[in-house]
Amino acid sequence: MNRNTVSRLSLSLSVLLLAVLSTGVRGDIIVLRDGHEYAGTLVEATADGLTFRGKDGKQTEYKRGDIVHVRLQKRRRWADAGTVAEIADSLLNQRLEAGKTPPRAPGAATLTLHAKTAIRLLTTQTWEWRHREIVQVLTDAGESASVQSVYFRRDAESAQILHGISIRPDGTVSHLRDTAVQTESIYAATPRYDKIVKIRFAMPEGKPGTVLDYKTEVVRNAPSHDETFFGEFLFGAHDPKLDMQLEITSPPGLELRWQLLNDPDTSVQYKSGTKDGMTVHSWSRKASPQLHPEPLMPPLADIVPRVVVGVESGDWNAIAKQCGDTLAACDASCAQPALPEGVTATVEALWEYVSRNISSNGISLGATGYAPGDAGETLALRQGAPLDRTYLYYGWLKSAGTTDVCWSWLRSRGRGALAEDVPHIRAFSTPAVVIDGDSPMFILLGDDLSAFGEPALGQGGTDCVVAGKGRMTVPVAPTDWQGTDRAVAIELSRSGDARVEESITYHGPSARSLRAWRRKTTDEIMNDVRGMVNSVHAGGRDIEYEIKGDIRENAGDLVLKLSYVLPKLADARRSLCSLQPPWLSYNANVVGRPGRQLPLHWDTPFRSSVTVSVQGPGGLQAYAAPPSATCDDGPARLATECSMDGSQSRFSLVYERAALDAPVADYARLKTCLETRASLGRQYWVWRNAKE
Repeated sequence: MNRNTVSRLSLSLSVLLLAVLSTGVRGDIIVLRDGHEYAGTLVEATADGLTFRGKDGKQTEYKRGDIVHVRLQKRRRWADAGTVAEIADSLLNQRLEAGKTPPRAPGAATLTLHAKTAIRLLTTQTWEWRHREIVQVLTDAGESASVQSVYFRRDAESAQILHGISIRPDGTVSHLRDTAVQTESIYAATPRYDKIVKIRFAMPEGKPGTVLDYKTEVVRNAPSHDETFFGEFLFGAHDPKLDMQLEITSPPGLELRWQLLNDPDTSVQYKSGTKDGMTVHSWSRKASPQLHPEPLMPPLADIVPRVVVGVESGDWNAIAKQCGDTLAACDASCAQPALPEGVTATVEALWEYVSRNISSNGISLGATGYAPGDAGETLALRQGAPLDRTYLYYGWLKSAGTTDVCWSWLRSRGRGALAEDVPHIRAFSTPAVVIDGDSPMFILLGDDLSAFGEPALGQGGTDCVVAGKGRMTVPVAPTDWQGTDRAVAIELSRSGDARVEESITYHGPSARSLRAWRRKTTDEIMNDVRGMVNSVHAGGRDIEYEIKGDIRENAGDLVLKLSYVLPKLADARRSLCSLQPPWLSYNANVVGRPGRQLPLHWDTPFRSSVTVSVQGPGGLQAYAAPPSATCDDGPARLATECSMDGSQSRFSLVYERAALDAPVADYARLKTCLETRASLGRQYWVWRNAKE
């Protein structure tokens, strides 16, 4: 190596060291060619090698040829602390003290000692968002709390991890390392939407007894898609939280609108004041209890206290007008592509073409915003975000001359009830098309297994805003829009074998499983049919099937007819035969434990029916069958009918539920209804020799 080369190498290493020291970044781990790794601090870099200080404080010189590389670690807050006693943070010490006497929370995975979100609004469209959590891991299931993520838009935001430490039960501290931080582009496979970045980081040693403390920051430094500030904050979760805080600071002249929901006991305290000329709003809740999951429970957003905050100054009509203005601007800047050849310009035909030929790539509104993109590009790529697929369909309807076509945004029921006092477009998340009239028809795009109208019917009861018009509610679907009607005819032999003729009518989305058969081979379909038969009773044979309805055209109702033999289905003796029909079995575990505390919640209405007719063995007369029963005074309805005539027994059951929600007081009636249905399925049907 000549002198010039040495000088250049020495200079580059010196520049590296200067950059490391000047940016607050230190050498974290040195990796040697012999496979050893040492943690410590980079002290000096020369042309011949590096000087490295280990954790024990001893400095060691390593020759350049012995080094593979040095991993540099960002110097975050408390980077030099080896024990919690070395950390001068009164909040952390107070929370650790509170964690020594945790509340009784059987089955809880974590205990949140402190959670605070602090937002400093700069304008209506820019802000600084910081979040800190101190979490105690209680069980092995709580180890997942050690993995966290921060999302931000690369074109409008920046993000960083301000600190991350894990405090062991003995008080020693381990620090978040850059090797445990991974930056990912969420939509890298779709360059059109490649704007969202996720920083995922894993806190070290998230074992039971460990306390995790981390703080992140996201800065919105540039306006994005004309979106103004809006947020919905939950003050509770399934696991207990000792201290939760939300603080929003706004500059003079910026009006903050907010509403507190689901807090009848006023457990969330609100304060406001001024600091350095800024208005400070703060909400806090102490001792948020553990929330035990219950079947059929509403979403958390309708159970725990929720604060909704926004900065829009208008009402819901103004939001609808703003939505219309945004759409008009898109119409003016993006020309709609021509219809493909052979496509009929009707509401149903255009829906079917877009649903089947333009695939949805599940892009979130965080990447697209609320302004649709170029419809021509969506058509050319044959894929797009739900927003852009809907805009293509909407534009084609308008260009085809369809009257009263409107754009709408729907709010998913899973996000909780709408905050009436905080009008904002970001309260909605699902784009839809409305054909206005005396009975408005809401249309959502589907996929290649959807039938026209099905996706929108699944959104019944949701709030929405219609561009240029105002607020509306999506109509609730009728109870028979999905479900099954099953008719089973059985002929029993004296040996107990059963020849079965079965007809199952699938309604609406329930037919998706049959529609998917068009993607399968004949052998694969036959395997599915065998599985259906053997799930009823093992050993089915002589199986035949037939489908009525066109699965290629996604018919709304499909009928599957089955014919098969079930050996030894009944317990047959010389003068007695008994049978427990498996088609009536029902699992009532959805009702859960008796002491229910939360209201009831369902996604959609539902209806199903089962009719079983049994021709008993020759020479035997029907003797016993399930009794008739009726439940019609709760959120669900059950009606049955039973008849016996000679050796013929027949039992029919209809179960339907029109309600989307019900108070907790209705739980007992629902429990009785479902347990009645389950008990009817456990009844034995009996035939005997009437002469004996």
